[in-house]
Amino acid sequence: MRLWSFSKPEKIKNTKTFKMNSFGFYSINGFNVIDFKDSSKIEDSQSLHEEKDVDVYSIDKFRYNADKIEIQGQYFNPIMATLITGSARLMLAMAEKIADEKGYFAYCDTDSIFVKPNIVKDIQEFFRPLNPYSLPVEMFKIEEDDNHKPLENVMFYGISAKRYCLFDMNEGKINIRKYSTHGLGHLLNINGEDIWKAILTENFSEFMDKIAISQITISKPSILNRFKRMNENKPFNKKIKPFNFMLIGQEKNDVIPCLPYDKNTSGIQYKLFVDYKTDIASDKLPLPSDAYWYTLEDVLTKYVMHNDNKFDYDSEGIAHRKHIVVNRIRYIGKESNNIDEASVLGIDDNSYLEYENIEDFKQWILSLKPKDVRGKGISKQTLWNIKKRIRKNEMKYRSKALKGIYKVYQERKLNN
Repeated sequence: MRLWSFSKPEKIKNTKTFKMNSFGFYSINGFNVIDFKDSSKIEDSQSLHEEKDVDVYSIDKFRYNADKIEIQGQYFNPIMATLITGSARLMLAMAEKIADEKGYFAYCDTDSIFVKPNIVKDIQEFFRPLNPYSLPVEMFKIEEDDNHKPLENVMFYGISAKRYCLFDMNEGKINIRKYSTHGLGHLLNINGEDIWKAILTENFSEFMDKIAISQITISKPSILNRFKRMNENKPFNKKIKPFNFMLIGQEKNDVIPCLPYDKNTSGIQYKLFVDYKTDIASDKLPLPSDAYWYTLEDVLTKYVMHNDNKFDYDSEGIAHRKHIVVNRIRYIGKESNNIDEASVLGIDDNSYLEYENIEDFKQWILSLKPKDVRGKGISKQTLWNIKKRIRKNEMKYRSKALKGIYKVYQERKLNN
């Protein structure tokens, strides 16, 4: 039986989890994201990015004018990286087929699957001929908990992808054996076992008065600017500086509260803060400062009700894979250059690199007629000027008019 749940997660007894033998792939698939800046001086930290042509290799090969690029790591090998992960997914699909036919599986990830205990040997035996080693090593090994005890005959509680725990019961008491805090790891002052015990017992009372707080680094000028008013008339040693930490809450009432880091977070909901999005101080906002902070109880309630968009759910809360139809291809980079910030504040337009096949874009523009962009703020003369620059190979990628046309281009691709 498949089990990922939405409204009310189910529990499955006698689940055993085991992992595939593998070796690391992050080292051969690693990137660093580099921003091109005019200068590394502090006073020039907000200067415009330089642009650089980069070669993009995927289904197509093309050049793209980017203001930041990905630099491969020392052991980068994309072919090996894709073969390893692709093979792992193929093996999981085969293991899933066996589990479906002979019992059930509760959950699977890139390198693991949680199955009914009495079919573990069947799966291990099936993959034994693939062992590449001279020693008798199982391709799927039974996973252990942090105390090196095998995770077998345990119960499973699943919410959605990467949101689960394994536990057993001893004289009516819950014993958490393994858990994931995916989606909660950015929160300060939480204990994963306590969180999951509260979820399993449906009792969040201990979190009613605790504020949900995250910590991020002031890693770019746009974040530092949020504290410009707080820094006014303060001596240098008292100012908030680059790479200091900051405390931040989740968006509530259209405001994201943020303030300088302080070890003492008690009463934080009553302290002066600025809105991350607008730089408006809390004493200038229409509501009391505590109206802009969520409690941990609020966050955990939403966490349990999380909707996994990769699945459809039946009337019993069981998840079933969606049938996917590909209608377009987007070329994106592997890494985010602000992943910690994105996990707290959400994904914005600059979180991930995206590469566009400019030649296709140019040809699309050349095929446009004035009526195609009428009502989009692009005049007949502007369209004519852009086409002229394209033919002369003088297109200005960052111009306001071209950004307007690009928005239309993206909308058309999305709808086709």
